[in-house]
Amino acid sequence: MWTVGGGTTSTSVSGLEPFSQYMVRVEAVNSAGNTSSVEVSVSTAQASPSGLSVFRVEKMTTGTSVILRWDPPAKPYGVINIYRVYERDSDIAIYSGPGFVFEFVRLQPYTQYFVKQEVCNDAGCTRGSDQAFTTAEIAPTGQPTPAMGMVNATHVLLRWTKPVNPNGQITTYEVFRRSTQLRRRRQASEASSDGKVVYTTSATNQSTFEYMDSGLTPYTQYEYKIRASNSQGYTESQWQAVQTSQAPPAGVDAPVVMLLEGEVNAVNITWTPPSQPNGVLQSYSLRKNTSIPLSMPLDGPFWYRYDGLEAYTVYSFTLTVCSEEAAQPVSLPSSGPRRLHHILFLRPHLPL
Repeated sequence: MWTVGGGTTSTSVSGLEPFSQYMVRVEAVNSAGNTSSVEVSVSTAQASPSGLSVFRVEKMTTGTSVILRWDPPAKPYGVINIYRVYERDSDIAIYSGPGFVFEFVRLQPYTQYFVKQEVCNDAGCTRGSDQAFTTAEIAPTGQPTPAMGMVNATHVLLRWTKPVNPNGQITTYEVFRRSTQLRRRRQASEASSDGKVVYTTSATNQSTFEYMDSGLTPYTQYEYKIRASNSQGYTESQWQAVQTSQAPPAGVDAPVVMLLEGEVNAVNITWTPPSQPNGVLQSYSLRKNTSIPLSMPLDGPFWYRYDGLEAYTVYSFTLTVCSEEAAQPVSLPSSGPRRLHHILFLRPHLPL
């Protein structure tokens, strides 16, 4: 109720809701009593909407789109004729129309976006505040191949970076290894195509990673790949090849010395190639006691008849096997050529 002076024939009324209907009557009062007019209907004009709703966001599993849904404003203050949706820092609407749903497409997976809503009636428009959402995760893509750091006969240092498109939170990295033995530069596969996991880490927050693989076989070709995983899948790099360096031969047995029937001044000496050449063999040499070594052919035969010996004499025969690494150390200090010897007494020469 509003009260005005008796001489007033018009007034304004405030505090009303826009776009609302009111029933109004005038009541005249004097000392004798009062009387009222009939009620009349009055409607207030439209005003800009108020109480905009928030978006309900439905993430698509592709990670490249979302469906935005909204409700009419709590206080339309008129007849709503258009809704608009904007991205942050843009005055170009990505949606404009009377509906309550919009599919926002051409987005990047696992990426945060900001949108805002604008609602209009004949009186004007009201624009809401920014609302954030993040698109769905999908499997990562684009894992770079690992780079090789230090390489020696038994160790390989690998370094790698995160995928080009993580498409989510990377949860683990796995290092796979497979090998191809090299013997005299001939290849022979000894591993499955997928290799085996030699390292796993869930410490994935840094930008670069590394792993030192150890216990490898000298002079062997290995291949490595990286697998990066998130909650929706994984991506793998291409295989990256590396060859360990040569090392001194291992598994060298002592030469076998055999006496010859009916001979006291000669012996027959045999030997076998090392079980682990660990590189390209360069030479065999056979030495009697401290004499100058005799060079032996690499491809055999693996025996030698030693003549000119004295009867009933102690002899020591040493077999030396050399590889490129033994002759010219590359990465680690060489333990030198592998020497094994055989000591024997020749039986005495019986007098006639």
